[in-house]
Amino acid sequence: MITENQYTSGFNSGYLLTKYKSDLVNTFIKNLSSTGDFFQGFFAGKVQIELENLIIQIDELKSIRNKDIEIEKNIVK
Repeated sequence: MITENQYTSGFNSGYLLTKYKSDLVNTFIKNLSSTGDFFQGFFAGKVQIELENLIIQIDELKSIRNKDIEIEKNIVK
């Protein structure tokens, strides 16, 4: 139970710090070499927010491409 709480706390900390202060997190990670439950959760939280940001960027690119396709269709007509 304690390790699950530590992992969850680490995950939340990693997620929020990466979301709002990613430069601080990168500096923090460079100086860490721990494998405890908190730090495993911390790294997982960091990865999670990075994945979410990538998904948002991909969706934005798809939207831009769809707009470009519509513009090309209108030009051809």
